[in-house]
Amino acid sequence: FDLLNQQISTNLGDSGVQKQNVGDVTLYTMQIPQNPEIPVPLSPTLFQSGQYMVLTSTVDLAKKTLAVQKKSEPGLKGTEEFKRLANGMELTGNHLFFTSDRVANVVGNTLDKVLEMEGDDLPEAVRDFMKNSATSSFKGQLTVVKILPEGYLVNNHTTGSGLGSMLIAGSIAPVGILASMLLPALAKAKKKANTIKSVSNVKQLTSGLMGYANDHRGQLPPPNQWCDAIIREVGHTIVFTSPHDQATVDRA
Repeated sequence: FDLLNQQISTNLGDSGVQKQNVGDVTLYTMQIPQNPEIPVPLSPTLFQSGQYMVLTSTVDLAKKTLAVQKKSEPGLKGTEEFKRLANGMELTGNHLFFTSDRVANVVGNTLDKVLEMEGDDLPEAVRDFMKNSATSSFKGQLTVVKILPEGYLVNNHTTGSGLGSMLIAGSIAPVGILASMLLPALAKAKKKANTIKSVSNVKQLTSGLMGYANDHRGQLPPPNQWCDAIIREVGHTIVFTSPHDQATVDRA
C-alpha cells in the first residue's frame, strides 16, 4: 500500500491527491477533471483498512465502504437485488463477484455518448442495435468461486442466460465497450501529437536553413538541393516528413 501510494503521489503531485481522514483511516483521492464524454462520476480513492487495501471509484463509495465495515450501514447484503440473487446460495468461498442490473444503464449511457461523437453517419436503427447488443449481456448476477483440491467450483446466480451471460459480461462485452470509448480519444490524442511534431519539424528546418545561410554569407541553398544542403543541420531525414503521412514516415 505504501509503495503504491508513493507512486501515485510522485506522479500526480500534492495538488493531484486530496487527503482526508475518516476516523483513523486516511483516504487518498485522485483529482480527476469531470469529462462530459463519460457520464459516470469519478474520484478514485485509495485507502488501507486493517490488512486490506481498497480502491473505490468515488470518495463517497470509500466512505460507505468504511461505514459497512463498522456495521453502521447494511451494505450490499441489505439490498433487495443482492438478496434476490443470493437466495439459497452458499456465500462462503475464495472469490465473490457481484454485478448489478444498473451496469447495463451505465454502459448504455456511455455508449450513447460515444455514438453521439463518432456515429453521426449511422442510421438510428443501427445505433439502437449496437446499444442493445452491448448491454444485453449485462444482467444482475452473483458468483462465488471456491478453490478446491480438484479444481475450481463456480456457483452463479443470474437474471441473464447463466454461465454464458457471466462469461460474456465478465470479459468480451467490457473490452468492446472500453475499446469503443478509448479509440476515439486515442485518435484525437494521436492527431494532436502529430500536429505538435509537425510544428517541431518546421522549427528544425527553419533552424537548418538559418544555419546554412550563416555559413554561406546569407545565401539560402538552391531550391532543388535544399534538403541535402541542411541534412547535417537537422540530423535526420524524418524531419522532412509529415507525421500525418504514415507511409512517408515509414520510408524515412
